[in-house]
Amino acid sequence: MATVYKTTFKLRRGTMAEWDAKNPILSDGEPGFAIDKNILRIGNGTTAWKDLPDINGSSTAGLEVLKIYDDSSDTSTTVNGKTYDTLSEAIAAANAGDEVVIQNSLGDNTISIDKELTINLNGVETVNNDITPMTIAASGKATLKNGGLECNKNEKPALLVNGEAILDNCNLSRTVDEKGNSYYTAVNHGKMTINSGVFSAPGVISSMIENGYQNYAAEYVAGRNQQYPELIVNGGSFFNGFYAIKNDDGGKLTINNGEFYGTILNNGVEMIINDGHFTTLDGYYPLSIRDLGTAVTPGRTIINGGIFDGNCKTIIKNSGDRPLNIEIKGGKFILALDEQYIAEGYEQKFVDGWYVVTKKGE
Repeated sequence: MATVYKTTFKLRRGTMAEWDAKNPILSDGEPGFAIDKNILRIGNGTTAWKDLPDINGSSTAGLEVLKIYDDSSDTSTTVNGKTYDTLSEAIAAANAGDEVVIQNSLGDNTISIDKELTINLNGVETVNNDITPMTIAASGKATLKNGGLECNKNEKPALLVNGEAILDNCNLSRTVDEKGNSYYTAVNHGKMTINSGVFSAPGVISSMIENGYQNYAAEYVAGRNQQYPELIVNGGSFFNGFYAIKNDDGGKLTINNGEFYGTILNNGVEMIINDGHFTTLDGYYPLSIRDLGTAVTPGRTIINGGIFDGNCKTIIKNSGDRPLNIEIKGGKFILALDEQYIAEGYEQKFVDGWYVVTKKGE
């Protein structure tokens, strides 16, 4: 049954000096906490950290309380001004391109999207620990916005995509990751574009977001899912103690922006990093790459930009037995890169405490 469970929620945090040095623009509604000053600030998507107001016990200005339901009895949903008893009924009645607005609850059953729709979660954070709350069928294309999905059932994700999904201010989470109850937070076997949201999991056993197939031969079925699953990340905050994103067999991953706390694993067809901030907190590495020796697992990697920092002991870990196909053409790195990975015609220079990759002569 869908419900709300007590858990521990960790804010993005650092010292005030660290915040001021980076001066990031927090996403709309994203919290940031200065641990040495006991100061909380809430982003609006446009204002840099230094210019955000402090939130304290006497002022809650700018805070919008997120609706969380604990009673699945009200599953009413509206579309085109008409209210239906359940989301499934509203989806069945909706025309392609319509926006479906949740009122209080998704209900207890898995919601399957099989047409092109916008699903406005309307501030609802769904926690279903029995089944996957939502799937996007091969024929479906869904924009999910303004809410979140969580599932803590063994071998069940919060979101399964076989068609196409676009996430705008949509959070995906898992709070239980232990022996006998572990799985990905999201599984993409279609095309998924992440524009904004917070994505979190404990990272004790499982990777967080699976793009591609753990077993390509067994899982890929023509007509049911996509031959080469594609994940495009344009923004968002990703927290996981293990692999934040696993670009698996057949997967194509493009990262254009976002903030990542946890390793990115690539053994898929290709990973392209154009920008983003990759912070290592566990003392290991931000990127783990392996070539598994098949057409769907070469682990090809291109890095055009991004910031890679934290307490990592290396930037790229070869976690396989074969040489890697990597081209680095840009980016700022806290440690020196292996020269074999620098693309032809490019070089790395040590500038102001960073190893910066640029074209030769620039």
